[in-house]
Parts: sequence; C-alpha cells; structure tokens
Amino acid sequence: MNFNSAKFARIISTIFVPPSFTLLTFIFLANYLEININKILITILVALIFGFISPIWLFLHYRKKGSIIDIDASIKEERTVPMLTSVLFFVAGFTILFFSEINLITLAFWFCYISNTLLTVLINRVWKISAHTMGAAGPAAVFTFVLGYNGLLFLLLVLILGWSRVKLKCHTVAQVITGGILAFASTYFQIYNRPEKRNALNPELVESIKSKLDEIEGDQDIKVLIITGEGKVFCAGADLEYLNKLQDYSSTENEKDSEELADLFLKIYNFPKPTIAAVNGAAIAGGCGLATVCDLIVADDEYAKFGYSEVKIGFIPAIVTIFLMKRIGEGRAKQLLLTSEIINAKTAYDIGLVNYLYNNVLDGSLEVASNLVQNSEFSLKETKSMIHSISNLSVEEAVNYCVRLNTISRSTEDFKEGLNKFLKK
Repeated sequence: MNFNSAKFARIISTIFVPPSFTLLTFIFLANYLEININKILITILVALIFGFISPIWLFLHYRKKGSIIDIDASIKEERTVPMLTSVLFFVAGFTILFFSEINLITLAFWFCYISNTLLTVLINRVWKISAHTMGAAGPAAVFTFVLGYNGLLFLLLVLILGWSRVKLKCHTVAQVITGGILAFASTYFQIYNRPEKRNALNPELVESIKSKLDEIEGDQDIKVLIITGEGKVFCAGADLEYLNKLQDYSSTENEKDSEELADLFLKIYNFPKPTIAAVNGAAIAGGCGLATVCDLIVADDEYAKFGYSEVKIGFIPAIVTIFLMKRIGEGRAKQLLLTSEIINAKTAYDIGLVNYLYNNVLDGSLEVASNLVQNSEFSLKETKSMIHSISNLSVEEAVNYCVRLNTISRSTEDFKEGLNKFLKK
C-alpha cells in the first residue's frame, strides 16, 4: 500500500485546526495551574464554547453564505470578516475568565488569541500568512513556558502542520515559517511579561528585597515597613520559569536556594521595625508565606486571596509552615496546607490570618502605620522582640524574662517622657 502524502496532509490540516489547539491547551492549563475544581470547569467550558465551537461555527456559517469559497480559506481577503467576528467571541471568553478570577497565565494566553488574531488580520491586508501555524505555534509557546525545554517537543507538531499546509498548496514555506515564528514569539513575550511575574519569588527578587531591608534597617526616618505587590497580585509564589529551573538543580543548589528564601523570611520576621503586608491581590504559596512573616496583614477585602498550593504539585510547604502555625495555630494551618484551599480576605480575617480589611489596601496600610508611629519606637521594637523571644519559653522562663525586660524599660527616656504626658492629662 503506497503512502498518500496529499491525503495525509489533508487529514493533518483538518484535524489540527487552530480551535483544536485552543481546546487542548486550555484543558492542559486548567488542570496544571488551577486548584479549584470550579475554575477548572469554567476554563474548559469557556475554551470549548468560545475557543472551539464558536470559531468552527463561524467558518461553517461563512462557508455556507459563500463568503469563504474553499475549505482552506486560501484567499486572504476571505479571512478578514470571520477573524474579526471570532475576536468578539474571544473577548467574551476573556471577560468571563477575568471575572472568574482564573490564574493570570491562562488569562494572558487567552488575551494572546485576541492580539494574535488581530495581528493576522493586519498582515493579511498585504500578505497571506498561515493561520494554521500561528494557531499551533501560540500553544507551543505556552507549553514551552510552562514545561520548559520539554514543551519544545510541541514544535514538531507545528512543523508537521506547516508541511501539510505547503503540501496542500495553501501557503508557501515562507508564509508557514513566518506565521509560526510570529505567533510563538508574540505569545511567549506576552506571557513572559505578564504583570504578576514581576512579583514572583525568584532568586533575583529575593536578593533584591534582602538588599533593600539591609539598606533601610538603620534609616531613622523609616519607622514602619509596608510590603505590597505591583499590579493586581501581591505575590503568587515562585514563577513557573523558575520552577522549571529547579528540576535541574543539584542537592547543594536546592539547599542553597532554600536557605536564601528562609533567610529572607527570617529577615522580615526579625526586622526591628514594624512590618505590614499590604495584600492587594493573590498571595499564594511562598507569596502567602511572605505576607505571614510580616507583623500585620492588611488585605483588600475584594481582591486579596490566600493559600498554599505546594502539595498540589508534589512540593512541601516547609519554610512557610512555622510562621503560619505561629499566626493561626496548628489546626488551621493543617487545613490550609493539606487542602491547598484558596481563601478570600474575609475568611482569612475570620481565622486570624489577616488583621485588617480595607477596600483600598494601601490607604488602609498607611492608616495602620500612622497609628503605629504614634507609639514609642523603643517600645515597639522591644515588644516585637519580646513576643518572638518568649514564644518558645516555658511560662516560668517567659515571666522571668519579662521581669528583666520590664525593669530595663522603666529606666528609658521613652518611658519617663510617656509617663509624664500620661500623668499630666
């Protein structure tokens, strides 16, 4: 039996249309990145309706009307109206995902469908480009970003699909290659530069925060430290790109990396000035740990989310656990750490994880800070140190420690000045 390359090319070109890649990719992202079952179902359902069924229905609709002459839509002018119409469906899907608070990598990739489709329409005004390879190369960029070098295997499928389009004489080699490179580069760039990535707990950010802490520790003009996130995310933990690198780390490298993060958390926990975490959005995994090591947590009552997703990916939330247990107790800590449950700000407040709720988290944090600076700087520092010191002592040891501390505090200028003001009221 002779191999019919043209027939094989037709099968490949028919099966692997862009909507097929859309559905496949979002099923993967939903199961790989989401914890909440409702969000998994929403992501898949939106991809099915707005990314798979709607584009296929549009193609068949315009084909029936005669707006698309052949099955390959080989005339570039035929594509403009169907593609622009599909953008409306993509916008509708993006809106649903946005208000469903789907993770931002999935959201960024969905936005790529909008931008890449508009890019295809613009290019098609002057030159025909392969929508098939664009539709495959975009997901290839996502798999590469999430899975590292393993995701590059997806490019083999892009090459086979590109061959099929050339074999069917729908495109030239240049049009296929250009479409693939353009979609891959555009998608990867947009996902790589998504806003919350700038708040990821990678080695660069860890080192940057540690350096800043060393810089301001002795600054007498700074009385309270407020830590918040850029954009709509406080800190979503380690970035996927960084997690992929961990797979190649040696035991020594992993130990050093863990020590760097632990050192950061201890620096904040033992920082001599009061620290406030202004949680403006998601604080997940190490990001939740970053908030927990602060003295006080001020949360956005609408957008703040808290949780530890480590066990979801076979990781252990080791470094963050002790700080969480000190804040909310062993029972509540087990609930969050073992279930990977993501809780909202109100629930976090109810269990004692969050101290204050505000609709404007930065204004709220500044208000809390302004109240703190009304108190004695010496007393704030020593009270914070005392709480940390006595937490691991027996009752008798703690009382003896506090007696000595009480004696010392009575001889300070802050105490004498504060007492005089109080007595003169």
